[in-house]
Formats: sequence, structure tokens, C-alpha cells
Amino acid sequence: MSDSTDEQYPEVAYCDDCFELMMKNEEDSGIVGEVNYEDHHGDECQRCGKTVEEERAEQEGK
Repeated sequence: MSDSTDEQYPEVAYCDDCFELMMKNEEDSGIVGEVNYEDHHGDECQRCGKTVEEERAEQEGK
């Protein structure tokens, strides 16, 4: 087991829809904390594969 916090709690990207669904699970969500998106988090949702560009287009269309 690693002692590195980055390995135990990696920062990954989730789209708004997946994030909302996961947060409904409260303690079992798997999300420890929320941070603003940065490029090093990846260019797609870790759960559904929606790209950053698709997510931004959805947000602009709302």
C-alpha cells in the first residue's frame, strides 16, 4: 500500500452529470473532495468518457 496521498486519492475529472449522480451516494460516493478542473485531471470524464469539449458545449447550451 502506498503512503502517497496522490496515489490513494487521485484527482480525476467527472462531468457534471456523473458528479451529481455520485454525490447522491453520499458516504459511498468515492468522492473525497471537490477541486476545480485543471488540464492534468484528464480530458474526459473518468466515469462515462464525456470529453471536456462536450461538457463545455452542454454548459454553454443551458
